[in-house]
Amino acid sequence: FRDSLYNRDSDNYISKLEEIPYRDSNAYKLTISLKNGKRRFSKILNTRPQMSRISYCNELYTVVSFACGGPCHSEVFVFTDENRPYEQYGYAQIVNDSPNIITHIKNEEFEKLLIHNFDNGTEIVVENPDINFMQYGQMDTMYVVGNELKIEYLTKNDKTRNKTISLQKILKWIPAVLDLQSDTVI
Repeated sequence: FRDSLYNRDSDNYISKLEEIPYRDSNAYKLTISLKNGKRRFSKILNTRPQMSRISYCNELYTVVSFACGGPCHSEVFVFTDENRPYEQYGYAQIVNDSPNIITHIKNEEFEKLLIHNFDNGTEIVVENPDINFMQYGQMDTMYVVGNELKIEYLTKNDKTRNKTISLQKILKWIPAVLDLQSDTVI
């Protein structure tokens, strides 16, 4: 069991998390390797000692999770593209059938669910004023159907609520247009 906290693999990748003791700051080394042995890279992460673990691994990223204290938790997404910087989110949750889309909470504003698309870096904010704060931003169910995210969560009065959110704004990629007259991106 303990090994599964620090080692995970997907179809093509193996991820290994190692604590680096005796450093001046919190530190873990995450190594991501192709199973065929052709590529391997490491990243140093500033996550809490003895409280960090690999929670998920797929072809796009490895997720290192750690507790911040109390119910607070954070996830660091380290991408299999070694040139892409890692990204960290609080109270993050991966959409069941779409690992390129996550939800997260910022600044412990649990009534605002942020939906993030890793493919193009876009994000939308969804108001959930009736959410039960004891859920800490975690949805009971999340999945994508077409261009919509279906979520189910517990409300303040302990009722289950279903909500459908259009993902149209974050699914389309809008390339920057170069103004050839002034050399600026518009």
